[in-house]
Amino acid sequence: MNEGAADALLAIRTVFTSIVNLGVLFLVSGTWVAGRRLGEDVRATRRWTLGVLLGAAAWLALTAGLAVAGAFTDVNARPPAIAVFLPLVTAGTVALAFSPFGTRLARGLTPAGLVGYQALRVGIEGVLHALHGLGVVPVQMTWSGWNFDVVSGGTALLFVLMWKQGLAGRRTLLAWNVLGLLLLLNIVTISVLSMPLPLRAFWNAPSNTFVFHAPWIWLPAFLVQGALLGHLLVFRWLALHPQAGR
Repeated sequence: MNEGAADALLAIRTVFTSIVNLGVLFLVSGTWVAGRRLGEDVRATRRWTLGVLLGAAAWLALTAGLAVAGAFTDVNARPPAIAVFLPLVTAGTVALAFSPFGTRLARGLTPAGLVGYQALRVGIEGVLHALHGLGVVPVQMTWSGWNFDVVSGGTALLFVLMWKQGLAGRRTLLAWNVLGLLLLLNIVTISVLSMPLPLRAFWNAPSNTFVFHAPWIWLPAFLVQGALLGHLLVFRWLALHPQAGR
């Protein structure tokens, strides 16, 4: 890699890390706001917020450490570590959404807050597009190929404005959430089928191996999980607030 490309990659890494930090900030601030809206004792809200901050930091450190140690690079292992890791993490995210923590967020946050978080997906898609330009990411994982997830991020901002103006209700929220979840499932499927694993379906170069390394492991291990958590919490909000937003 020449000097110009190396500098560009460093800049993209910086942007990516900033997006991850914003994701942590939104999660932590959402924990605080939910507690205050629910009328919690301030000490309880502080404990929740600190716990989420420390938990997120520990998770990022753990996953980055595993990636640096090369835990995901042996694609010839049976089964490959990444093929075990990602389903387990996703199962953990689903469990988190239906845990007391998830209930707390679904009860204490508004749809504008839950959906607005997903605007981060615009930045993520920009990062993937830039990495493709450097030959790091295959085209099908970008908006030049089969990844349309940028629509989720862009329409999240539009939904927030409409909700605040009273122009969007439960049906709009449900429609947006289903669309966003399908778009997320689409890119996750494409990403997995682009990895050098037995299920590989996209054979163009490069294969999707950049997520095996730090800090890019945070894309499937944190940012994608955060997007999934957000969608599940919207469904939970709809179930917990059957009369709201009509």
